Parts: sequence; C-alpha cells; structure tokens
Amino acid sequence: MKSFLRGFTRQKIAREELEIRDYSVLRYLAPRYYLPNFMIGTAGSNLGLTIGGRDPLDRINYQAGFSFEGMDYPLSFNWSMLFNFDNFQLLQSSQRVAGRRFRDDERKLEDTHLLQLVVPVREQVFSAAALGGGLLYFRRDFETERPVQEQYRAFAAGNYLQSWGRNDLFALRDLYLQGNIDHFGEEYYLSTQMDWREYLDWRDYELSLRGSLAFGQYEESFTLGGLVGRYPVRGYLSAERVQGNELYYLRGQLGRRLVDIKRGFGLSPVFFDNISAAFFLEGGRISNPEEEKWLAGLGGELSLDMEFSYGLYPLELNLGAARKLAEDDWQVYLMTGYSF
Repeated sequence: MKSFLRGFTRQKIAREELEIRDYSVLRYLAPRYYLPNFMIGTAGSNLGLTIGGRDPLDRINYQAGFSFEGMDYPLSFNWSMLFNFDNFQLLQSSQRVAGRRFRDDERKLEDTHLLQLVVPVREQVFSAAALGGGLLYFRRDFETERPVQEQYRAFAAGNYLQSWGRNDLFALRDLYLQGNIDHFGEEYYLSTQMDWREYLDWRDYELSLRGSLAFGQYEESFTLGGLVGRYPVRGYLSAERVQGNELYYLRGQLGRRLVDIKRGFGLSPVFFDNISAAFFLEGGRISNPEEEKWLAGLGGELSLDMEFSYGLYPLELNLGAARKLAEDDWQVYLMTGYSF
C-alpha cells in the first residue's frame, strides 16, 4: 500500500510540474512528407522533389517543389501557402516554369505569383459557396534581346458546390465563375471564365464531366492544348498549344477502380488508396481575330491514388497514352499531380 501511495504521489507531482504553453503553429511547420515529382513522356521529361507540411489545427499548410529538365534549362519551382483564419482563407502561391514547355522557342521562363482571399458565404451539409478575389503577377523572359513581358491581373471569383446521393450513387456538382481585369502594354483588358464540373461515383465506376467557356478582349487571353494547364488536351505536345480570346472546352472521363489497396506505411503520412483505369475524350475550340483552331484528343491511363499528410493532400500518379483525334501518333506519359 505504501509503495502504491508513493507512486501515486510521484505521478501527481509530475502532472503538476507540466508546463502549459500557448499554442504556436511555428512548432509544427517542419516538412511532413517528401515526394518525388516527375513527368516522363514523348513531349519531354523532368525530375524534381515536392515537400509539404501543416500544423495539427490546420491553420497553416504549405507545399513546395522544384523540377529540372537537364542540359541548359533553368530550374523550375513552385510553392503555395494557405492560411486559415476564423472567417476567411488567404492563399499565396508562386511558380516558375522553364525548359521545353513553350510554344515560342525563344521563351526562357515564365514566373507567376498569386495572392488570393476566399470568404465562405454558405456552409451546409450538402452545399457550400464561397466568394473571393485576388491579384496575379505574370512575367515572361526570353533568351534573345526581346523585352521582358509583364502582366498584372485583378480578379473576382465565386464557387458553388452541391452534393447528393442515393444507395451506391454519389454525385457532386462544382460551379466556378471568374472575372479578370488585365493590365500590360499600357492597356487594360477584360476577360471571364466559367467552369461546370459534374462527378458521379457509382460502386467501382467514376464519371467526370467538364464544360468551360472563356471570353477575353486580348487575343492571347487563353491557352488550349498540352498535358498540363487550365485547358489541357492530352495528345498534343506543349509546343503545339494555341492561344486565343474565345474558348469552348469539353472533357469526359470514365474510370473504374481495379484494386483497393487501403494501406499505408504504419503511422507515416503516406497512404495508398487504389489503382484505377480510365478512358478520356477532351478538346475544344479556340479563336482570335486572325484564326480559329479545333483541338481534340483521346486516350487511356492507369492511376495510383495516394494521400499525403494524413489525407490533406490527395495525389495521383498517372501512366497514360493519348493521341490526337484525327491522327494515329500516340503520346506516352508518366506524371504526377494531374487534376480534372
């Protein structure tokens, strides 16, 4: 009994001596995962590393990475930081793109810096809406003596999400509208972009649909084609992307989950979800005062779905093959981070 009382007394003293400190996000901002970042394909290849982290209350989370194509090309990099406050969110992100990923052979690199504010205006069980706006700075550098191109953008945006389900069916609708004012070359230009996305999940099948409209005053307001970008068309090389001020864009993808992995490495922040296969068809029309272009591609891919930092950062690793709708030459790629 005396032994028990002595042990109880020591535990009580230890508890009383615990230091109580105010919560600080700075104590938890060390990187929580490291991820190889790469793209391998007939359009070119690059290799890099991505890191990310967040504090337990998710007040600050960040992600940063870099990639390199080799030879004489500059280093590409990106980072983003999201600050969560009680009534709004603040996002700051920056990106440098360099290498062979440009239509203009003389282009050396492109820098983009974004500051965006998001304010939730509706948060219900099956629907949510948010309003926001921000500032964007865009810069192009060239290998020749051409002058640097700089562009400033102020924008306002609205986003609406709605979900519903029945039995094995789950559906999600995502509506996004954005209006822009661009300034460069001592002129101001107006533009607007709208995206409508529908996601249907039924048992092991997923159907993703997207329709987009975009209109602008400047003849090179939007870019269509390539593997990445806001309006990609897989099957076209990066150098084959086209620009214009009026755009109509459609995408459809039907996928099926093949293997449910549902495993991670113990308590590590890396989790493997499933392996799936998909068939896709995408394309659109883009025009400017001088010309009109139609781009369309189709193909298929295998995807490994993963989650990092305990579900905060979902990621896909995609192995795919795509071609232009009217041609038989196939483009093969392996890349991370592809989003619909």
